[in-house]
Parts: sequence; C-alpha cells; structure tokens
Amino acid sequence: MNAFSNIHAFPDTAGYSRLLCAEIEALHSLVHAACPPSAVVSVCFDGHFNLFVDVRSLEEAATVEAILPDLAGGAFRDLRRSGTPHQPFRHRVTATIVG
Repeated sequence: MNAFSNIHAFPDTAGYSRLLCAEIEALHSLVHAACPPSAVVSVCFDGHFNLFVDVRSLEEAATVEAILPDLAGGAFRDLRRSGTPHQPFRHRVTATIVG
C-alpha cells in the first residue's frame, strides 16, 4: 500500500469551481473598488471564506468597516479589526463571506 491509497477523486465539479472562482473574483473587485486606494484586499479559505482588507490608518479601517456591510447584498459579516501580521504600521479589517 502506498501513501496515495487514501486519496479519492472529487466528483465532477469543474463547472462549480469556475463559478466559485468567478464569484470570488467579482467580490474581490467590488471591495477593491470601494476601498481606499492604498488598501490591500485578499480572500482566504480556512473552512469558510474570509475577506482581509489591510489599510494604512485607523481612519481608513473605520471607513472600510462602514462600507463592507452594504456591499454585495450583505455578504460580509462578523467584521473584526486587528493588526496586519508582519506589518506593524497597517491595520486589518476581517469579514466572513456568507452566501
């Protein structure tokens, strides 16, 4: 028995994966356009999708927190503010993306 014996093929999801990628790209573009020009927008999956918006000032973080709930029909929930890892002079706004 080799190390790959426990790997199973995913069901045919080719259409779903392209649809999901397009949806994530659309959300990313929408947020990037609405945020301050210096904002860095990223999406991460760790069991659920998270949106990270890294900005330079607390004022920009407050602006992002104010606009996210109104974007994409309320798709961004559970907003939190924290520091940006390994970048001490930036601020991160995190939101959970819901379907």
